[in-house]
Amino acid sequence: MNRPVKLSDIIDGMESQTDEAAAYLNKETGEIVSISDEEFSAAEEKRSLESYPEWQRGLIHEAVHVLGDDKGRYVALPSRFDIDEYRMMERFALSADDEKFSSTSPRKTSYWSSVMPQVTTIATDFAPRTCKF
Repeated sequence: MNRPVKLSDIIDGMESQTDEAAAYLNKETGEIVSISDEEFSAAEEKRSLESYPEWQRGLIHEAVHVLGDDKGRYVALPSRFDIDEYRMMERFALSADDEKFSSTSPRKTSYWSSVMPQVTTIATDFAPRTCKF
């Protein structure tokens, strides 16, 4: 059974990730767990837990469950590399109804129609040449 999860917990889990640790949501318990590369390595190699502090033993045990999850109980939270803020903003801006914005604004042209050409020009000028707009 999937449990409800607070959005703030998911955000905290995403923000706690580093290059050496990933966060996972346990859909059955609603818990967010952050597991380091060291803990995954210990779980994969089935190292003795006695050489680890008590707090880390629980995380290694959790890493064993994440690695062996064949029921889809754990979901990896997106990392900072998975989130493209520019594309999210661009999709929102392009999906916004110009009429809606122009009717609430005293200006003759809508905000988006006046700003988007500038944003696209700036992004094109400064984006790596491998990006496609």
